[in-house]
Formats: sequence, structure tokens, C-alpha cells
Amino acid sequence: MSGLPRNVTVMAHGPDLEERAYRRTKVMLVPSRIETFGRVAVEAMNLGIPVVASTADALVEVLDTGAQFADLQDRGAWLNAVHQLSTDSRLHSEWSNRALQRAQRLQVVSTRQAEELDRVLTGIVAC
Repeated sequence: MSGLPRNVTVMAHGPDLEERAYRRTKVMLVPSRIETFGRVAVEAMNLGIPVVASTADALVEVLDTGAQFADLQDRGAWLNAVHQLSTDSRLHSEWSNRALQRAQRLQVVSTRQAEELDRVLTGIVAC
């Protein structure tokens, strides 16, 4: 496609699109105004991709210490975070590890929630 910046890649749709996209992602930006969970951020964190997210309530709660946060209106904060994570390999590695650690904690919570839901539903069916 002509007219796109050099750092923009248009990827063909296919079954491995998500994997190909994440494999090429160095930093995940999540500039949401409203967010109920932040699934894309959690998916990125699970792969060790550092996340910079807005301060939407759910993102702050879910991502916690595994992501950096920037006010949606503070363009400089976003640019600074991307620049630092893209040019400082030590910092990138630190935030990658933090992302992985937080994602692992979320996975434990999700597993517990799934087990509890299964227990409740089994109890309902047994009634």
C-alpha cells in the first residue's frame, strides 16, 4: 500500500495472523478511553511484550505493575515510553519480565475463577 509510513506493515488475514503480529511487536500500546478488561494487553504481556496503556480504570487494575501507564492526552509521555522501550534494551528486558510476571499472576487467577465457576455450575446441575 502506498502512502503508509515505513514502520507500518499491512498483514494478510490468516489463521496465524495473531502470532505473526505479536512476533513483530516490540511494544504494545493500549490507548483506550474505556476498557472493561484489556485482553490485548494481557495477551501481549503473556508473550513478554512490554505494554504502555492509558489510565482507563480497568487497565490500571488488571495490568497493575506489569505495564507502564500514560495519560491519554499526554502525547509526550507516550512518545517517551515508546522511545525508551525501543532504544534501551535493559529497560525493555525489565518491562518484558514485569509483563510476564503479571500475566502469570493473572493466569493463576483465571484458573481459580474457572475452577470456581465449574464447581458452582456442577452444583446447580446436581440440584
